[in-house]
Amino acid sequence: MPLPISFTGIITSQRDVAEFPDSTPENLVTRFRESLNTDKYFNIDTHGGTIYYTSRYSIFDIPYKISITFNTGKEFKARYTVQFIELLFITLGVLFVVSFISRFTVSHFLWFAGIFALIFYFINAAYAVSTVTNAIKALAEFKDYEFEHAESFAGQQQEWMQNPNKCPACGTDVSIYHYYCPECGLKLPGKRKPHPANASKYKFKHIQYHPTSPKNKDEPPNSGIKS
Repeated sequence: MPLPISFTGIITSQRDVAEFPDSTPENLVTRFRESLNTDKYFNIDTHGGTIYYTSRYSIFDIPYKISITFNTGKEFKARYTVQFIELLFITLGVLFVVSFISRFTVSHFLWFAGIFALIFYFINAAYAVSTVTNAIKALAEFKDYEFEHAESFAGQQQEWMQNPNKCPACGTDVSIYHYYCPECGLKLPGKRKPHPANASKYKFKHIQYHPTSPKNKDEPPNSGIKS
């Protein structure tokens, strides 16, 4: 399952631009920079209506590089991008260490890696994004807002949910014969088609194969399945 290295979204204000005649992109950047007044924010830089900074407001104090561009044309807009490069390296580093010190079998480790990546990575990513959007919404111009656009893993997961050949949770390729995702174990929605070799249908059962004698001596022997 691919892990996204960034998330981009746009917040559109519902406030009338005429209410704030002095609000320019540069003015919004200046006031936003003043709100970054703790040691959790550093490497702050501005260029016109765009601000760049690094934030450690995360669950495990992981740094994220952030850029926000303000637009004050017909409506107030803030386009933000959060990069997860450090989070990706930490996630892969933890899995690398666990692979050496654990006694997991290969299959158990793959299960652990998939579940850990989903929980650790996406919870941290979601928390980092929420701190950015909350900071933007603290500006008076963005008190009433809506999320106009979202990219990266949010949009990607919407595509998975609409694609019957993808697991809606992790994006693994599946077919109509899969009852459970082979990667994350999610029970797949919709009608599934039984298949003789589809072991996932009998996930919680022990399968035994027993040869049976044909009624007609000219027919080859068959095998039966008992669970």
